[in-house]
Amino acid sequence: NVVKISGQDYAIATNHFVSPELSKLNRSTPNSIKRYDYLKIFFQNLNDINIYKIIETMSFYDGNQMDWSSIANKGTVQSVIFLPELKKIYVAKGIETPVNKDGYVEYDYSQIITE
Repeated sequence: NVVKISGQDYAIATNHFVSPELSKLNRSTPNSIKRYDYLKIFFQNLNDINIYKIIETMSFYDGNQMDWSSIANKGTVQSVIFLPELKKIYVAKGIETPVNKDGYVEYDYSQIITE
């Protein structure tokens, strides 16, 4: 299920639902809301977004193993950044949580999908 939460031109997904409609299916937690709000504030200025800022934001980890409020945390078992307009996908390459602490691998699929 997908629910548009704001009028922005980007999508943010978490494993907990922060919209009233989807929270009926999977209750959102205070830390889920903190992560969502952090991303929403960070990406307010769409003119200033680039892949380096996205990676920096998705990799933010405060090092607190007892709290789940930072974007990357002990429960981050996968992280994917999808840029359909550039036909690129960035996949976290770590094998220990948070997996994005080791950076991302870039996959350019423009030669595979041309439309």
